[in-house]
Amino acid sequence: MNLNQLELLRTLLETDFNLSKAAEKTHVVQSAASRQLQLLESEFGAPLFERQGKKLTALTPLGIEIMSEVELINLARNTIKELADDFIYNRNGKLHIATTHTQAKYLLPGPVQNFRSKFPDIKIIWCNLRQKI
Repeated sequence: MNLNQLELLRTLLETDFNLSKAAEKTHVVQSAASRQLQLLESEFGAPLFERQGKKLTALTPLGIEIMSEVELINLARNTIKELADDFIYNRNGKLHIATTHTQAKYLLPGPVQNFRSKFPDIKIIWCNLRQKI
């Protein structure tokens, strides 16, 4: 079992069990998606989907249980991605600005407004040059 197979399961649910659409969304050909599904079911030793001929129609009881875990894995994956993005783009935190009153009033409003629009979650702390940061 790998994350790509689990992503395929999640995508199958999103596409109402349409294997062709799920394959397209996961950027693989339909035959590869079908093979990955076969490998996964073989690994589990039971089918995850009910079928009418070759068409997937619903989740089996095992499929329902596994899908609830797949959703938790997807949430964790998204959280990890957000953590990495926050680290790379440094979107959280504090910015200390030490300046004089004149600079704060006349020179910095435009740049600070631009900064706030790009990084709304960063707290700006103003310090007078006579204060310690």
